[in-house]
Amino acid sequence: VSLYSGTADPQTETFLKIVSSQFDEIIERCKLKIKSRDIIRDAAVDGDCCMYLWTDMERQTGQTARGEIACEGIENTKVLFGDPYTPEVQAQPYLLILRRRQLDRARELARENGAGEEAERIQPDSESLYGEDSRSEDLVTCVTKLWKEKGTVRWKEVCRSCEIQKERDTGYRIYPLAWMPWAARRGSYHGRGILEGMIPNQIFVNKMWAMMMVQVKNTSFPKIFYDKTLLPNGWNNRV
Repeated sequence: VSLYSGTADPQTETFLKIVSSQFDEIIERCKLKIKSRDIIRDAAVDGDCCMYLWTDMERQTGQTARGEIACEGIENTKVLFGDPYTPEVQAQPYLLILRRRQLDRARELARENGAGEEAERIQPDSESLYGEDSRSEDLVTCVTKLWKEKGTVRWKEVCRSCEIQKERDTGYRIYPLAWMPWAARRGSYHGRGILEGMIPNQIFVNKMWAMMMVQVKNTSFPKIFYDKTLLPNGWNNRV
């Protein structure tokens, strides 16, 4: 949606055109439309979807100021609300975002943030609760925590062994996270997917077809009974 309406004074018009073009550039660079389509599909299947936005300070802009806006679609099971009984993001006392980082990258971030020797104690782990069914030799579960304090959002990242990135004030007044349940479920921040009601029906259809296949196998080729005294050479297909 363009911010430019064409009815403001020339100076405001120029400003709105610049802001609108900047929004278009961010949307294109972040592939926001493609990612939005993917997470909406996930919401239809899983019940909800999540988009996390932040400023990536490692990206070069070609200007004095570093950092660019980045966005990431996150699985609904890897976002934990402080109050799990409401889907209102801004009403949460805190938010937890779970990620699996490469071991070397986790240690590097910890060292950059003053962890010292503790960084070397970071070990790979497996978290079956969050979708990892087996131990990986080079992945570490990291938890990003967001919470509000004195009117702004604070942020830090930890793993099981130590603090990966220290607490900092983001300067945001709202959580940089968009959450959408497909259909609201009372008393839960997780929604109801469009396929959820179809699952029992599909299970019944699968069982019905399985029983039909067993019936066909048992009756389409009937068993043959014959008198061996009348057919001493056994059963065959000769006339």
